[in-house]
Amino acid sequence: MLRAIFPGLLAINIGIYVSLFGTYNPLFHLHGADFLNLPIVIEIISILIGIPVVCFIVPPLWMLESSGLMCSKRIESYNRRVTPEIENFGQYYIKTLRGYVGISTVVAHILVLYQIFTTSSTFLSIFIVIINPIIMILIFMPISLLVEMRSYKTNDRLDTYYKKLRIDITPRTIKIE
Repeated sequence: MLRAIFPGLLAINIGIYVSLFGTYNPLFHLHGADFLNLPIVIEIISILIGIPVVCFIVPPLWMLESSGLMCSKRIESYNRRVTPEIENFGQYYIKTLRGYVGISTVVAHILVLYQIFTTSSTFLSIFIVIINPIIMILIFMPISLLVEMRSYKTNDRLDTYYKKLRIDITPRTIKIE
């Protein structure tokens, strides 16, 4: 369930930026000061554009995360008395996207809420802006469950692919001497 939060917020982020970026996007951009329909436009774009884009980005990262592949950082420091830094193979990409989503989505959502509160007092607009993250997270829960259910089969296929590429996937013990 916690995995669904990250792609849901990323889909909202994509929806906010596509709907507010009118220079290159005249199809969905709201002309003038008509912010009454902005929450509905953000919701529609998050569903129509954000979810497909996120479905191409996040599930491969989840598969990298659950594959069990590890990489080491700073191999040259293993000769000294330090603990080696070992992390998941896709951790760099996951950390980068989570940082972007965490900061960017919160800031953009606060700006949209501020704009709605100052220009509109309709309860429906405020309700849609507040409920939008919950809707996106609920949409991504079945996708997350599907990826989790298929992870063993996908990992087996990836293991055979790694063997073809001559990547050694045998577990190892790291000893610091």
